[in-house]
Amino acid sequence: MKLSKDNVEIGLASLSNLIDIFSKFEDEFDEMAHKGFFLVYELYSHYALIYKSNMERLESALTPTILKILAPINEKIN
Repeated sequence: MKLSKDNVEIGLASLSNLIDIFSKFEDEFDEMAHKGFFLVYELYSHYALIYKSNMERLESALTPTILKILAPINEKIN
């Protein structure tokens, strides 16, 4: 899936925001919240591959650079 640089960045920011939302529940993390977080995590896992391939294509970015960009989101998940 080829995306423009702007769309790649918007997608990553959107997923980061969704992860933030699911990590800031004020009540208990019930089954519905768990399912929602799992869906966002699966989407992020898939999008990370899309992001990597697009950044390699758009900016000739190397894997260590890409992983550094994705690191803050990975920290939110873990």
